[in-house]
Amino acid sequence: MVLYPVGGLDEGILQFKEPYASTYWRLAQWGSQQSIYGTDPITLSSGSLLWSNAFKSVAMGPLDSADGDLVLGVDSINEYGGVYRQPGESWPAFLISQRIGNPQGWFKNYAPTIADLDELVFDIEARLPYANHVYTKGYNSSLHAAHFLIYFTIQNLQTKPKSADYGNYYWFGLALYDDRTALPGLSVQHDAGTGKLIYNIGIAPFCDTGMQVGEWKRITGDILPHIKAGLQAAWNLGYLTNSFNYADYKIGGMNMGWEVPGLSDVAMQVRNFDLQAYGLDFAKPYEFNVDGASDGWGFTNMTDLAQPGALGGRWVLSVPGSDPQLIGSAMRLRASRYSQVVVAMANAGNPVDGSVAQLYWKRLGDADFSGERSVQVPVGNGGGWKKYVFDMGSNTNWNGEIVQFRFDPVLYGNGHSVGVDYIRPVANVVTEGNEPALHLDVSRGLDRTVLFWEGVPYQQYTLQRSTNLVANIWTDVANSVDVPFSNSLMEQMPIETNHPSRAYYHLLVSPGP
Repeated sequence: MVLYPVGGLDEGILQFKEPYASTYWRLAQWGSQQSIYGTDPITLSSGSLLWSNAFKSVAMGPLDSADGDLVLGVDSINEYGGVYRQPGESWPAFLISQRIGNPQGWFKNYAPTIADLDELVFDIEARLPYANHVYTKGYNSSLHAAHFLIYFTIQNLQTKPKSADYGNYYWFGLALYDDRTALPGLSVQHDAGTGKLIYNIGIAPFCDTGMQVGEWKRITGDILPHIKAGLQAAWNLGYLTNSFNYADYKIGGMNMGWEVPGLSDVAMQVRNFDLQAYGLDFAKPYEFNVDGASDGWGFTNMTDLAQPGALGGRWVLSVPGSDPQLIGSAMRLRASRYSQVVVAMANAGNPVDGSVAQLYWKRLGDADFSGERSVQVPVGNGGGWKKYVFDMGSNTNWNGEIVQFRFDPVLYGNGHSVGVDYIRPVANVVTEGNEPALHLDVSRGLDRTVLFWEGVPYQQYTLQRSTNLVANIWTDVANSVDVPFSNSLMEQMPIETNHPSRAYYHLLVSPGP
């Protein structure tokens, strides 16, 4: 939804393809002479669409397109007519935004409080296609800049609506790019426009170097300690003083884009934007997807193969003898919410018939692991990746706050290899076989079919297909098994080369991470 440059009312929708749910993203264009809405899009050779005028541009398209994802451009040289703005004058801001945990947000009351969380992992990939700046007579670095910013409102949403500070917030930000510094760092200041505190950490906590034109850069890390530091700074400076309790604050909303009070012609392309919340009621899945890392897990009586940590999304180790153990990182998990743990693993060989895998846990206050707090499942041998479901609720000691796992993949080995693909606590909030409504998009001009459905947190989905309803034969669609929730609007595109000309589809739903 595009907002008017003045007043901020809804003006109309820009879209790459037909929507199948409510519009969550808004595009603001403050301080601009002309709206981007109403311009005719140009179809680029990649299939992306480009809307542009003399002052700004926006492009979006296929994820695999070189100019797809989302590209925001601003030309403030044209906006200002080549003359530097003076103190007190407004400046162009070209921003996308969405509401998250505030009363109109898409997460509504399900959003966790800051006190509920142990980690809040921010992740984005960004690229500067171009950045052209004018530095000439009249330039003042305190007035004139081009910066690409991401802001979250850390908002009091737990106290009663009629209380003094309900809805009040501070701005927590990350500066991906600022033409005045090679590596943006911490900036704390008062925002005259809203009267709120701005606490911007730049990207220095997560990067050694800043962004360079033409290069993709991934910025990722846990921002929760910085959000808490921002709250402390706000309280120390006299903001938000009606509540000093983390449990009163949530992420209310966010915006991302350009603010250009200087003379610049700039663009930023972003992709894979993500914010993952982990805590008591938001289980962290251990996916082992970062090469050389192990998601905080350690091991004993086992040996890393080839290289330390995971490789290609899986962690493979050898088992030379008895009692191999994978020791989990510190965690917080409410046992009453999570009734199962699903582990995908491969066991290349096993000298013991009827061997088992055993998952142990420690609760808050437990000194060590114990067999009384464990669940077993039989383990096959001979290799091959298999999914094993540990029924945690079958043990009456699965209660309270879980603070650590230990996973013993086999009883003992003779030097054979064992691999782990993922370890996922799953919530018992849905039953196997629920079928959400599917929406079909046969993309025009492309040989593909896209299926959409409404996603729900703590669910995962398996897409099945049938070409014979009479015989009631359904088969899993390749690359569409146990797809975890990622968005309120989920989509899946069958990609097999032998895609049938006619078929029926449905979804199976099961508890997910």
